[in-house]
Amino acid sequence: MQGRIINQDLPTVVANTIEHPGVEQCPHDFFTEQPIKGAQVYYMRNVVHDWGNVKALRILKNIVPAMTEGSDIWLDEFVVPDVGAIELQVNWDMTMLVSVNTTERSRTQWQRLLAEAGLSIKKIMEYNPGSGESMIRAVPAATVHSWLVTL
Repeated sequence: MQGRIINQDLPTVVANTIEHPGVEQCPHDFFTEQPIKGAQVYYMRNVVHDWGNVKALRILKNIVPAMTEGSDIWLDEFVVPDVGAIELQVNWDMTMLVSVNTTERSRTQWQRLLAEAGLSIKKIMEYNPGSGESMIRAVPAATVHSWLVTL
């Protein structure tokens, strides 16, 4: 994949970031409109799981208008099974409940949240088998519908 790498975080964090060759720093609050338009990938690791549905939805909805054809959102998050979670997943879920009053989401909960944000899951890849640690790849729902029309 070719392109620029842009790290976004709050201004106070970006101001104290160690420079890394090839990585641009961009102050940004994800509760505001995404300033980078048409990126190939908008990647977030363990960001959305920190927030309940209302704020998580706001984060995602701030990215969707910036996306263009070919843009994906990659969410590096836990995806717990709808039933039969293992101890690690339950522990993470309880940690999220106690620390930030939210939960680790199941596949069904991710599908609902992303659909409400105007996104559709393209693929979920569990990269640490059995753990629930997964990469969720989503695209604007309108893109999925256009694929269906062209098939």
